[in-house]
Formats: sequence, structure tokens, C-alpha cells
Amino acid sequence: MNIGIDIDDTISETYATLLEYAQKYTIEELKRSPIIKSFNTEDHLYIENMHNWNENETARFWKKYYEEIIKKVNIKTFAANIIKELKEKNILFAVASGRQRKNLEIKFREIKDDLIMLFENGSCGSLKGKTLYKSQLDKILVHKFIDIGRKNLYNMLLCTEDMTYIENVNEEFITELKKYYDDITFVNDLKEINKPIVKFTIFDPNGAKENTFKIYNELFADKVKISVSTVKWLHIINKEVSKGFGVQALQNHFDISPEETMVFGDGLNDLEMIQSAKYSYAMENAVDELKSEAKFIAPSNDKNGVLEVIKDKLLCK
Repeated sequence: MNIGIDIDDTISETYATLLEYAQKYTIEELKRSPIIKSFNTEDHLYIENMHNWNENETARFWKKYYEEIIKKVNIKTFAANIIKELKEKNILFAVASGRQRKNLEIKFREIKDDLIMLFENGSCGSLKGKTLYKSQLDKILVHKFIDIGRKNLYNMLLCTEDMTYIENVNEEFITELKKYYDDITFVNDLKEINKPIVKFTIFDPNGAKENTFKIYNELFADKVKISVSTVKWLHIINKEVSKGFGVQALQNHFDISPEETMVFGDGLNDLEMIQSAKYSYAMENAVDELKSEAKFIAPSNDKNGVLEVIKDKLLCK
């Protein structure tokens, strides 16, 4: 059996930790009552939108609390024990994320050797720090992406399986970058990176969907997969890559069939993953499109739905 899941607030307490620190900052340092306007998967890392912070207040928050938040975000209370039980039963457990591997290794530091990590939107997979697979972008295409980015003065980054590279630095870009990436290297010329590139990303403070997406999609939509996340980020990966691609790569690597696979997700970027397994669960709080594709519904994230289903279906037998 192979289990693949999306991570934030399914088995880790990312949103809850962010909310805790945001409320503390608003009350103790800004000296005003927090105004919670909404709390969903699009807003969670733009928590400034929930509290009406201005640009300076947002920068101060992340500069002061980022490292502390990362250290405090842990897997949920009984998740570690359940994952260890699965390992004892020879059941593989994988987490899937758009994040960098280093970020996942920090988040799951207590059990990082007990699980498989699918990272950079499914472009790579690793176990105990060793690469299981990777899907690299064509180098000529990447150089074209860079040329367009330079012409338009975009904030660009190149992601390899173990590092993120940037060539321009401004405070807003770095503040946003550190929310997602831990291993960052500044270089004078992105074109000089000789390692395989698995993801090209742009931070667009004016909104990626309205700006950078239109430019890159018009030129390259037939060659690569182009997506927008949390409003300001544009991501480019190989056309076939997704979290579902990652699950299928694991199925091939470990000779596991879809009938032996269980997956959990809550967002649209989990759609291909949901389609890759016989036992597919959408969380109760998932988007409607995902619920319509999943074969089962799991209790919501705040009810520890993933862990409860695993415990009930796989461990209580």
C-alpha cells in the first residue's frame, strides 16, 4: 500500500500556527484588534489580507517571526506515531507539496526518514535525502523564460532538486521567498546554473494571473505547464508533472498498483493525485471540484481527517 497526501493542515499545523502568531503580532505590536476576514487555502500564506496589514507591517511580521514559525510548525499530535506504525506494516507514506525539499525536511524533521517527499509540485521525489525521480525542464526553454523575465524586470527563481537560485534581490521579494524556500543562493547570472532545473518561478507583486501568466501562457502553453498560486506566484514545470505524476512515479518505482494506493487532498492542485488511486479521499473542507472526482470524503482537516481514516482503514485491523 502506498499513501500520498497534500500536507498543509492535513498532518501539519501550518495554518493554525500562522494564525496564532498573526493574532499575537496584531494585538501586542500593532496594538489593535485582529480582523479575520477569511481563512481559506488561497489566503493562508497571505495572512496580511486577513488582518488588514499594510506593506511595512507585513514585512516586519515575516522578518521577525518567520524562523520561529518554521521551527514551531510540527506534524499534528499523533501523526508521527501513526506514520511509524505504517512503516512497521511496510506501508509507504508520502507527502506531496509545491514546496522545496529542505522546507519539508524542516517541517517533518522528527520523522523525515520515515516518509517519501514529493516536492516542487511533484517534479521530484526523494526518500532519506536520495532522489527517486525528477523531471527537468529543457535548458533552452529555461533560458527563454529568463530572457523574458529580465526584459520585464521580473523576480525570478530557478529550482533544482536541492537548491533555489535568484539573481536579483529586493526586500519584498526576499520576504515572500522565505515563506516557501529555505535553501536560497544568489548568483550573478541564472543562465550559468548547470544543474537540472525542475521548476521556473516568478514572484509578481502586481498579481501573476493578470500579468506574468498571460505573457508566458501565450508563448509557452503548448510546451510546459503554467500555473498561479496564492495570487502572486507563477510556476512553470514540465507539462506532465503534477502531484499525481509524483504518485505514479512512486507506483512505478516500488511496483505498487493504483488499487494499492490511497491519497488525500483538498485543493485543485490535488486533482491528478486524486485520479491516480483507487482509494481517493477529498477532505470535507475541499473544493467542490475535487469532491466530485474523489471516491470518498474524509473528515475535514481540523478534525484530523487524514489520520482518522488511516487509523480506521489500515491500522485498526
